Amino acid sequence: MLDAFMEEEHAGKQTKMDPWCIFTEGLFGIKPTGLSGGISHTGSQRAWLDGGTAKKVSQMISVPIAGTYTLSGWVASISTGGVFGIKVNNAVIASVNIPNNTTYNLQTMSNISLNVGDSVEVYVTGATTNWVNFDDVTLSK
Repeated sequence: MLDAFMEEEHAGKQTKMDPWCIFTEGLFGIKPTGLSGGISHTGSQRAWLDGGTAKKVSQMISVPIAGTYTLSGWVASISTGGVFGIKVNNAVIASVNIPNNTTYNLQTMSNISLNVGDSVEVYVTGATTNWVNFDDVTLSK
């Protein structure tokens, strides 16, 4: 994954967070620790979505080698309703509900079977009424 640790420079960008793509309007971004009251899991930045389950940030991934993969990421939220997941060829194959926990917690999805040429999307959706922070997202074989 590109910019898995949210550390690339995104200053002043509120509409695109290369390589992460925004599919809804509203508040989102790559934010330094301390801005908007949030903290990063590691490094100096984290990604965040404001409240609303229709908000989504995702990244499309090219599968270099077929095999079994694990998706993991650190998430925190002050509300329920957010989802961290993976789609393959437009079908959700694994997802977890992001718990109401303002401390980062590791969410992991294992035994994800991927083939070369699969269209893979890693995504995070907003929580019901308040923010979601996410950081250190990895897809490993």
